[in-house]
Amino acid sequence: MTATVNKVGVLKRLESAFLPSAWTAEGRTSVATTAAAPTRATERRSTGLPTELKGNMDGPTVAMLLKGWGFDVSQVTESTAQSIPAFNRAIEVVASQIASLPVGVFVDTEDGGNRAAVEHPLHDMLQFRVHPLVNSYDFRAAVVRQLFLKGECFVIMRYAGGDLRRLEMPTIRPEVVEGRGGKFHYVFEGEAVDSANVLHFKINSADGVRGQGSVALFRATFERILAEIELGRVYFTNAGQVSGLLVPDQPMNPKQAEQAMAVWNGQNVGKEKTGKIGMLPHGFKYLKIGSTMSDNQMAEARKATIQDIANITGVDALLLGSLEGSTFNNVEESNRKFVQFTLRPIIKLIEDEMNSKCFSTEERRTHYVRFNVDGLLRGDTKSRGTFYAVMRNVGAMSPNEIRALENMAPYEGGDRYDMPLASNVKPENEKPIGQDQ
Repeated sequence: MTATVNKVGVLKRLESAFLPSAWTAEGRTSVATTAAAPTRATERRSTGLPTELKGNMDGPTVAMLLKGWGFDVSQVTESTAQSIPAFNRAIEVVASQIASLPVGVFVDTEDGGNRAAVEHPLHDMLQFRVHPLVNSYDFRAAVVRQLFLKGECFVIMRYAGGDLRRLEMPTIRPEVVEGRGGKFHYVFEGEAVDSANVLHFKINSADGVRGQGSVALFRATFERILAEIELGRVYFTNAGQVSGLLVPDQPMNPKQAEQAMAVWNGQNVGKEKTGKIGMLPHGFKYLKIGSTMSDNQMAEARKATIQDIANITGVDALLLGSLEGSTFNNVEESNRKFVQFTLRPIIKLIEDEMNSKCFSTEERRTHYVRFNVDGLLRGDTKSRGTFYAVMRNVGAMSPNEIRALENMAPYEGGDRYDMPLASNVKPENEKPIGQDQ
């Protein structure tokens, strides 16, 4: 697989080559001229920095070099990670699916069944609005997004008159403190909230108390992906020109180096300069340090990015726009695995946290929050028809139950659990019509 220049690797190599000391007579300053283009992994390992760069440079000059090469040395953050199309798409896929699922509060009935607990305040909130400014869909989508980015999400339950009135989602990370009597509190900017009134959803937890986000766990991978995106941007901004160095024959201070680079870039760098003849300033020589970027290299880098994001988020590459090797059959199987291995664990952690804190001790015996994922597992029309026929013929489902799953209105007499095929079963000693008795 084709590799691209890693910004972290370049930075480390520069730090080792340019000591933060005064300029010496022996040292030579080299000025980057255009964006660094990706090279093959084997070339990158063996090439190293040119010998002309083995001088002494201070920190500002190193930063100037990186900027001249087109590198953005800013840290990977939750915001920059979301700028990766595949990662943002993966979060949106999971968030939108969970946010669109039917959900509510249910209560067990004496006959062994269950029903929707429409009288419970949480049921109405989950159906419509959890807050005057936030509807149920946006709330659940925000929970999932925070889980992927931060590894945890906090929701404060606000009560009035003993009843749950609203759910609030602060964006700050609180401290967890233990008070008197062994009671724990979450402290949000000075406000201490009893842990019993805070829903704390978390993933990738190493201790069961705090979660870890994807950005923190896979920082090196995100740095590489962002570097690939930045390299592509800079490369095409410079009309595909490979990078090089201007090497002076006399020592220069940082200001002189910056001026020389500004003059060179102004005369020779940019898509409008493509195909034109440039001129080297007196006392400089040009060293080419990059190779041209082929379409195959860009394609391979993007494939690797999509596969990495698929591994990090659990969202199949097929759902991220990669149709390589896809067929109708494996698309259906991919959807099933997506529900089972990606959506279901997140749904389960949300259900468990809400069931343990949203109900009183007495209510916990009979009440619970439940997401309905049956609609995502129904498959295609032919598969559903076969399943319904089997369940109907063995008396496991009534016609009205089948119609309810297909969003169809019930009909009178459709609640019977008879077995339609039973009338076609003949006794063993019964002979077909027309045979001798």
